[in-house]
Amino acid sequence: MEQLYKNYWADETCLSSALQVMGLSALIFAAVLGLLGVLSWLMVRRQTEAERRATVRVLQLVAAGTIPLLLAAAAYATFFTTSLRSIHIADGGFIVRMCQGPREVALDLASIDVTGIDYRWRRAGGKSNEPVDEMVISRIGGEPIVMPLSTDPQALNFPLLKKAVPHRVIAQWIAERRKRGWNIPPELAAIE
Repeated sequence: MEQLYKNYWADETCLSSALQVMGLSALIFAAVLGLLGVLSWLMVRRQTEAERRATVRVLQLVAAGTIPLLLAAAAYATFFTTSLRSIHIADGGFIVRMCQGPREVALDLASIDVTGIDYRWRRAGGKSNEPVDEMVISRIGGEPIVMPLSTDPQALNFPLLKKAVPHRVIAQWIAERRKRGWNIPPELAAIE
């Protein structure tokens, strides 16, 4: 079994990754509560008693809506998200390891279960809106597996990529990088 892809957190357990997400969520939660506290103090410190009661009521409603929303987002991020950890090539198919919340799941995809391997790119979203290159492994009876195409030789085994995926996928990836004016790393150029 040879490793095709490994993400940055692949050496950590799924439980430790979930606990880190939970810790980050707790920090965000505390920051939002602290901000609400400071805003409420700033708003009520110079008000009359009647104005203060009305302002506190509005702040209570804001907190009542914000706190459950933050807790639900933290629970979803900790327990229900799926993240790809690694992809290995084994005799006759792929072994895909991923985290589904705090538990590790390994999918054994036989070659007959794979219906296609394609290249795609999309916008990352957020402020950067950077293009993201991906390889999509379509399969029978399940969601497709999306693997980020990294130019980091620590993350992606380029010689194995050449053996495991159709040449058109690599050619599309290289053509898209050239179209954007991005460099072609030597590891990628070697498998062209």
